[in-house]
Amino acid sequence: MNGAVLAECSSLTMTPRVRRGWLGFSRHELAFAVLVTMAVTFGLIHANLVYHMAGQTKDFGIFYDATRDFLGHRDMYASGHDLNPPHLHLLLVPLAVLRPAVAFALWGVLSLACLIVSLWLILREAGIAPTRWHLAFCAVAVISSAATSAVIVNGQLSWILMLPVTLAWVAARRSRWALAGALVGAALTVKPFLLIVLAYFILARRWRALAFATAAAAACLTVGVIVFGVSPYLGWIRALRGVSWTYLPINASLMGFLTRTFTDTSSLEPPHFGALVVWTSLVRPLWIAGAGVLGLGTLAALRLDDSPAAVDRSFALLLVASLLISPLGWVYYAWFPLGPAVAATSTWWKRRDLSRHLLCAVLGIAFCPVLATMLFQPHGWATATLGSVYFWGLSALWLALIIAPSGARHE
Repeated sequence: MNGAVLAECSSLTMTPRVRRGWLGFSRHELAFAVLVTMAVTFGLIHANLVYHMAGQTKDFGIFYDATRDFLGHRDMYASGHDLNPPHLHLLLVPLAVLRPAVAFALWGVLSLACLIVSLWLILREAGIAPTRWHLAFCAVAVISSAATSAVIVNGQLSWILMLPVTLAWVAARRSRWALAGALVGAALTVKPFLLIVLAYFILARRWRALAFATAAAAACLTVGVIVFGVSPYLGWIRALRGVSWTYLPINASLMGFLTRTFTDTSSLEPPHFGALVVWTSLVRPLWIAGAGVLGLGTLAALRLDDSPAAVDRSFALLLVASLLISPLGWVYYAWFPLGPAVAATSTWWKRRDLSRHLLCAVLGIAFCPVLATMLFQPHGWATATLGSVYFWGLSALWLALIIAPSGARHE
């Protein structure tokens, strides 16, 4: 009898106690409550943004008006602000017959659905079991990031395009290169900076992927010409050439950084940034040289990588490099490399090298609000640092992926 009592007492003393914090809640419960509160708070802020944006003409309004111009037999690209190809507007034809607020709401529902599916695919492929902690953290991370704010404020199509890009990565992981190529080919007709992926197909001798990418791109353009005609495509090219707003802080590309740093923007639309040195003629040569280094460095790193996790690192590097090289690498396109980047860096937290520190810096920068990039202006050093924080974050991610071979992720 005494032995049984002693055994029971011993088991009770060995049972770990849950430490209770404020108001009797455990630390985990308090942390979870904080995450949920943050998610709800940021969600309400963005809901307020959506409410006030519904009647304004931002990027979605530009797409919407261009589609209505087409339906009304007018020039789609007369404004010079629509930088999307004519065939993309096929998505908006059903919405263009609706009132702007209703069309914007439906566009938002479609975008959110594509985002949720993409995130589910990413968690599945990265092998992350979606516990309540993961879901709460993902909700806070998604809702509070600068990329989300940029998508919502502008009514952009990034979340919609994120889905085919993510599906292409998933197909490549499973060696379904024909499907991966077709998805990349369709996506690059909308965002030409994805052309670097074709260079990777050639380098990796993925001829099937290259053939299907070419066929898909040709099919999209053919349908576009049949429906819209040749003239709108010429107008689209003129609109791309007439871009004068590469200096904006949400442009995370090398061109954006160089334009802000070496160009006087006082005569352009606000916000204005103080140049470190006014030397406009230096921007294009430096961009060409830098783009060459980024492109060749990326392809060289991928050529030397034959590890089992090479697909994750390859797609992450290619998509990050494409944003840095593109003249218009807007921060809301940072959703494109999310899937392969998460899979490629999922074990970096266990490391103690430069890759982990760079990843921490990238995550910190991802939550830097856009308004913070305009502090201390006009001042050259503020422009080159805080005003270009998204460029530095994207560059840090590129460098981390370069210096950390994918084979090391299976340690």
